[in-house]
Amino acid sequence: MPTPQPHHIKTVGSKVVYAGFNRITNYTFEFPSFDGKKTFLMDKEVFERKNAVAVLLYDPVMDGVVLVQQFRPGCFIAQNIAFPLEIPAGLIDTNDGDLEKIVRKEAIEETHYDIQALIKIGCFFPEISFSSRIIHLFCGKIDASKAHINGGLHEESEDINISLVPVAQLKKSMEEGELMNSHTLIAVQWFFLNLGKVRESFLASDGAKTP
Repeated sequence: MPTPQPHHIKTVGSKVVYAGFNRITNYTFEFPSFDGKKTFLMDKEVFERKNAVAVLLYDPVMDGVVLVQQFRPGCFIAQNIAFPLEIPAGLIDTNDGDLEKIVRKEAIEETHYDIQALIKIGCFFPEISFSSRIIHLFCGKIDASKAHINGGLHEESEDINISLVPVAQLKKSMEEGELMNSHTLIAVQWFFLNLGKVRESFLASDGAKTP
């Protein structure tokens, strides 16, 4: 994460307006203008969500990437898209800070694939204007020779379709706008910018974590 910058913002009030699986809090902020000549008083609702991890799973031998599909009510209501193509992702429910452990666990739960090596891509705020969520992105090496068709935890009402997509097809899907999920699109764009390095590193790895 970048080093936080000094600021002169005061939180002068807060009220929780919704508390469920997620929480929405109305905050009142006070802060000066950039030129220091004005003071702003601003009310904003912040969607306070758990942080998450996401991983692009790549088999360098088969030259394919794992994409998953599950019902997403948000994009279904917005554009009648029920099962968008995504990379595996999951919430961070623990406070131990071991993101790699969480990524490996999510990959197994959603796709049944063991990650053999990991590269950290980075992290970002997907909804920076109104949400506190941070998503941590990774790229993981897998052996996809044993295909898995379905994944997810039934006790969490997850029903996940799993596909191994050839890299050439993945690039076409990206270029044609078929990838509409933010962390998926960011990870795939990074992947194609670094494909040679990723493939070389994963083919050379012996199961140890990639630095």
